[in-house]
Amino acid sequence: MIQVRRIRPLLLLQAVLLLLLFCMPQAALRGASSALHSCAGQIIPALFPFLLLCEWLAANPDIGRLGRPLAPLAQFACGQRSCGSILLLGWLGGFAAGAQAIGGAYRRGQLTARQAESLLPLCITVSPAFIFVTVGQLMLNSRRLGLALLGAIFGSNLICGLAAGRWWFRKITASSAGDPTPVPHAPSAPDFSACVARAAQSMLAICALVVFFGAVNGILAQLPGPHWVYRPVCALLEVTNGCAQLSRLPAGRVLACCGALSWMGLSALAQVRALLPREICLTPLLFARLLHLPLSLLLLRLLLRLLPEEAPAFSSLAPRVIPITHGRPDAALVLFLLCCLVLSQLEQLPKAVSSNR
Repeated sequence: MIQVRRIRPLLLLQAVLLLLLFCMPQAALRGASSALHSCAGQIIPALFPFLLLCEWLAANPDIGRLGRPLAPLAQFACGQRSCGSILLLGWLGGFAAGAQAIGGAYRRGQLTARQAESLLPLCITVSPAFIFVTVGQLMLNSRRLGLALLGAIFGSNLICGLAAGRWWFRKITASSAGDPTPVPHAPSAPDFSACVARAAQSMLAICALVVFFGAVNGILAQLPGPHWVYRPVCALLEVTNGCAQLSRLPAGRVLACCGALSWMGLSALAQVRALLPREICLTPLLFARLLHLPLSLLLLRLLLRLLPEEAPAFSSLAPRVIPITHGRPDAALVLFLLCCLVLSQLEQLPKAVSSNR
């Protein structure tokens, strides 16, 4: 009797994508080219300094001082008060910086694999600069909507992250008594060249995924079908293009953008997976994302009622043209933290010289 094996859904999806790449090479080329321009003009200038700064700060023995206000949250989520600085880096830099910081803490022995998994739902989120500036002010053309989206996304991320992280931490502690207690490496001076190499390797993986999903998005744009099908699929794949498409909806665009920011897209989840060691799984993060979506929509509706309406004012000036790109807030924050790190190193230099004598 002939046995028919069941085809795995992932294998079927890979075969379909490969067939579409062969059948529609021009569309894939246009999508990949657009993604490369986005990497060169937006993603690398805005994200690479954050990744490098996260690597350099995380290797600094004094990094724990910056995260002391967030230490109780880290203690509740994963049982490690010293991970408050990881939360700070993840909340400022976004999901890529958060994954980079968690992976670095695991490799240094600061976190076990299970503790890192418990910290993922609380740390991995979209950066506040992207929510407020890019989506709120540039795509939706409203500071009020940007503030409402920022409060909804970070409020639901805090609630769902603490709940999912604590649930996962208690589960693995009760079932297997957790992992062995992490033995952190001896603190040493941060090697800037090694931090640059790791940040560049992470940036290469991120850009490769962006180009791949850009090619897939280019193919989907050429497939026949209504816009109400194409736009949610874009949001499911990639958060930036998804928010750009959903912001053009005639109605419900704010709620739609909130849903896209809550899910973050398959591209973001793939980037997080690429930046984390293989021993760390994404189960608690995916579970938290499912809870994050309805809660963020609920908080958004509440904040829209609380925040005052924006009254349009008459002006005879021409409308201002703003390019859709990451801009000055990101660069200013990176330079500020970099100056703080340099001042900290200069403060310790006389002590090191006197000890050598």
